[in-house]
Amino acid sequence: MEKIETLPDDYAICLVGHGTRDNNGVNEFLALSSKLKDREPNRILECGFLELAKPTFEEAIAKCAQGKINNIVVIPALLISASHAKKEIPNRIIKMSRQFPGLNIKYGRPLGINPKILKVCLERIEETEKNSISSIARAETFLITVAHGSNDPGVNLTTAKIPQTLCENMGFGGFEINFIGTNQLLLSESLEASIKMKFKRIIIFPFFLFNGVLTKRIASTVDDIQKQQPEVELLKAQHLNHHELIIDVFMKRAREAPFVLQDTN
Repeated sequence: MEKIETLPDDYAICLVGHGTRDNNGVNEFLALSSKLKDREPNRILECGFLELAKPTFEEAIAKCAQGKINNIVVIPALLISASHAKKEIPNRIIKMSRQFPGLNIKYGRPLGINPKILKVCLERIEETEKNSISSIARAETFLITVAHGSNDPGVNLTTAKIPQTLCENMGFGGFEINFIGTNQLLLSESLEASIKMKFKRIIIFPFFLFNGVLTKRIASTVDDIQKQQPEVELLKAQHLNHHELIIDVFMKRAREAPFVLQDTN
C-alpha cells in the first residue's frame, strides 16, 4: 500500500487557480476550496487566482502569513504540469518569498494523470450515457476528448493518453483528442470528420477542471453541429469539477509537498 505522509499541523494550504472571467468557473473554484477546507477544518486554507479574478494568489499568501503561520504549501489547481505549473507559479512564489522572508513555502504538484482522475473521467462519461434516451452500444460510439493544448509536445502527449485509456477500458469504437488553442483541427471540423465515420453516437468529453469560457464554447459548438446533423447523437459530458476523488488527490498533493524537492525559496 502507498505510504501517505501527514501534513504537519503548522502548515497552511494555499490553493492557486489560473483564473477566469466566467462567474461559474470562479464559483466552482471557490467551492473546491471550501471542500478542501471541510477535509481540514482546523487548518488555515486560502485560495487565489493567477489572473482575471479575485482574490489574487498574492492576496491569498499574504492572508496565510497574517495567521502567524511560517509554513505554507502551495497547491496548483491544475490538471497537467504545463507552463503555469512549471514557470509562472514558481516565479510568483519566489517573489512572495522575498516579500515574506520568514515564510517557508513548499510547492506541490498538479493533479496529473492517475487512477482517481481517470475514474472521474469515466464517471462523467457514464453519466452522460445514462442521460440519453437511446440505447447505443459503445462499439458504435466515438469518444472525443477536448483538452487545453500546450506548446510543449510532451504535455500534449501525456494528455493524449487519457482518451486512449478511456477507450480501452470502456470499449468505445474509436477515440480522438482535440486540443483547443493549437493549430490542430477545430472542434467543429473534428466533429464533422467523426460523423463521416458513421458512428451512431459521439460523446464529447471536456477534460477541464472547471467550467468557463472554453467549456461553454465546446457546448455551443456541439449544439450547433447537432442541429445540422440530427441523425447522429452527440452527447456532452460534464467537466471534472469538485468530485470527491478530485478532493482526495488535492489532499494527497498537499500532504506530500513538504517532503518533495520542489522548494522554491
